[in-house]
Amino acid sequence: MTAAPRPRSLRLVTVAALLTFGCAVVRTPATGMSEVIPVRDGAADPQLALWVEGGDAPTAQETEEATARARAALSEAAHGLEGPDGDLLVVRAQGVTRTKGRRANQAASAVGLVVGAVVVVVVAIVALSQGKGGGSKGGGKASPARAAPSPRPRGGGFRPAPVPVAVRPPRFSPAPLPFAPRFPHDGVALYDDPSIHLGLWFDLSGPVPYVPPQGEAGFPQPIASYGATPGAPDEGDDLAFEPDVPEPVSEVRLSAPAPLPIEERGFFAGDDLVVELVSVDRLTGEPRLRKVARRSVDPTNAAEVRKFLRRALAEGAWEPVVATTSP
Repeated sequence: MTAAPRPRSLRLVTVAALLTFGCAVVRTPATGMSEVIPVRDGAADPQLALWVEGGDAPTAQETEEATARARAALSEAAHGLEGPDGDLLVVRAQGVTRTKGRRANQAASAVGLVVGAVVVVVVAIVALSQGKGGGSKGGGKASPARAAPSPRPRGGGFRPAPVPVAVRPPRFSPAPLPFAPRFPHDGVALYDDPSIHLGLWFDLSGPVPYVPPQGEAGFPQPIASYGATPGAPDEGDDLAFEPDVPEPVSEVRLSAPAPLPIEERGFFAGDDLVVELVSVDRLTGEPRLRKVARRSVDPTNAAEVRKFLRRALAEGAWEPVVATTSP
């Protein structure tokens, strides 16, 4: 016997699958973040580490445009935000954005997978139908029909005797007391013999004479010596000084955050954004609290980044910073 030829549709499905998963993925780092973060006008500059992902190597124009849009979106989203208790808030973001060609390749691959799955199902159905048509030509013997069950007689049948049910005698309940309890409430006692006391009190002592404070020699001190009244300092007086107010820090130093695991991204992975929020003391520059949030957000979309950053700041718990400041 000769083997049946392979259907042409199966070969087409195989070729489509190879083309679907044979697309290359190229990721190019567009910008990185620094451990020294400048502070201008009471706000820390947002830090951004961006990767641009495409089917081919992204061009210089695509990389520059993506970097500019991502930085503008992050700066707008972080404007006016503060940490707990009014601390300085440092925003550090790591994200991956896709080029238009990369998005088109993913959409075409998804459509190819759907079409290929439909073709495979149709071919399997056709093959099964052809295999079943090659059976014996003669008709098989019909299986005897099952006899219908005889109807159940309505009357004269056996009926079970009633089962006796034991009746449980009622429990003994004492008769109600003829009098109310003496202590009806918690800690409140009712006494049988209430008593009322009446009395009058008179203060027959006279006024106490005022004795002014005595000096060292036993003579009354003048009123002016009871308290010192400082006068207005002269222009050259050393007492006229202003207290030293520490100035806020002009930069913050933080160690590098955990890198974004871009190597774990699959072929159909979308945009990605990880944001680290660090609360820093404005006077000492010491980091106090931090939180990390991650979501499938396009770093170049200003509306999505703003919404994601507000949500990350409001939700989740802050954790204390341990060894985050770089030496």
